[in-house]
Amino acid sequence: MKLNFKRIFFFVSFVLVVYQASAQNTPLNGTYTIGANGNFPTFKAAVDSLITNGVSGPVFFNIKSGTYNEQISIPDINGTSKAATITFEPESGDSTQVILSFSPNTTNNYTLQLNGGDYLKFYKITLQSTNSSIGNVIDIRNKSNYNIFSNCIIQGVAVSNYLNTPNLIYSNSDSMNEFNTFRNNRFINGNYGFAIGSQYNPDLERGTIIENNIFENQYSGAISIYCQDSLIIRNNTVNSNSTNTSFQAIACNYCNNILRIEKNKLYIPNGGDGIFLYDCIGTGSKQGLVSNNFIKVGGTYHAFGVYLAMSKFQDLYNNNILVTSTSASYGRALDIDQDATDCNIINNILVNTGGGYAYYNASPATINVSDYNDLYTTGPNIAYWGSDKTTLQNLQLASGKDLHSISKDPLFVSNTDFHVREVWLNAAGTPLAEIKDDIDGDRRDSLKPDIGADEFILPPADVGIYSFESPKTPFPTGNKDVAFKLKNFSADTLKTVILNWTVNNVPQPSINRSEEHTSELQSRQYL
Repeated sequence: MKLNFKRIFFFVSFVLVVYQASAQNTPLNGTYTIGANGNFPTFKAAVDSLITNGVSGPVFFNIKSGTYNEQISIPDINGTSKAATITFEPESGDSTQVILSFSPNTTNNYTLQLNGGDYLKFYKITLQSTNSSIGNVIDIRNKSNYNIFSNCIIQGVAVSNYLNTPNLIYSNSDSMNEFNTFRNNRFINGNYGFAIGSQYNPDLERGTIIENNIFENQYSGAISIYCQDSLIIRNNTVNSNSTNTSFQAIACNYCNNILRIEKNKLYIPNGGDGIFLYDCIGTGSKQGLVSNNFIKVGGTYHAFGVYLAMSKFQDLYNNNILVTSTSASYGRALDIDQDATDCNIINNILVNTGGGYAYYNASPATINVSDYNDLYTTGPNIAYWGSDKTTLQNLQLASGKDLHSISKDPLFVSNTDFHVREVWLNAAGTPLAEIKDDIDGDRRDSLKPDIGADEFILPPADVGIYSFESPKTPFPTGNKDVAFKLKNFSADTLKTVILNWTVNNVPQPSINRSEEHTSELQSRQYL
């Protein structure tokens, strides 16, 4: 019998080809290693395999320590879902040990791009761009949804002017990228930490969460974001050393419905805006809320702690705002402008120690409720309400509002620590259903909460020097009496005050205040 070896060889070859193709297209599922002697030598090799094969369950890439000089773009991966996520994380568990680094160009301006990728998780990885002119670190586009960046270091190059535009997180307006979370990351350098969306986007992205992050040394701003539905910005810290006098820590434009900006600590030394809301529209049942924030803005000119313009149904509750700008005209702890309507301003500390305004309202008819605030300035005008108001009483008469507000220096612990020591703020606020705790997570008093972001408990006995009265500098020659004010910072009435003092570090006889005066020192009183 004669055998047709050509046909047999063809059949065997065909079977081998089919088998190899089937093996190559087996979906990924389980744990793999990226790095030398791993399943994949590079990020790109792992992503290429995802693109080719898809996934059939949760996938974990453990990454060996090292610097990976690669540019990665991840499209929609077949098979991903809430139950079948893809996770990238370091084998060591140390975010400084795995570095994905690249110098982008104008054609492909990113180190990592999510180009339709869904259900991706990046944990404890350093992602960086080394191009100082255009180098975005992360580019998100083409309906990339349900992604998480957590405990990462996201780093660009330090820039010194707005012409350099490398951003750390960039998302254009060509598509909706929704339900993405950025949590516990450190954002270093760059022009903006977040530059998301555009005013020309007709739709609102949903589900964006930015929380527990640290922003350092951005030039133009930490968070600049457009066109969001129910955006959450919570528990972030912004420390700017930017020379930009128009720096914006948080700028929200066209961010509607249940906007939440809560428990952030924002420090801007050279001017700009702490929180900037433009055309952010809530409703009677879906109001925006800015609450429990520490905000400081310095500089010599424009310095607004919170700025509201063209925004509706926004509530400002229990914020501590300090402006130190030396501009008497453009230093404003709170500025309400351009037809902001149906806003409530309650339980806030609004302080200006640079000589400007505590409260500036160019559209007086726009406020619904304004009360139980602490308004304090070292300047001649505490507020502007249709015209300059020199005192709280003048403001009350002109507005019919802030009838339960006070005007006291809150005695912040320091210029960077806005916990308060002024006893007049204790139990001086009003309960708000939306505010259950303070910036530290301490529970609010349900009946008599404190004004401001800090709910504090007065000690049972606490007397301190409030101010030195004499002698004043320059000190005259000769022996002079020393006069100073004591203040009772505690909750109780004190009958005895013992003063211990020294001269040139030599202890002097103690003074028992009760020996000379029989009157009691009430809580909040001076002596």
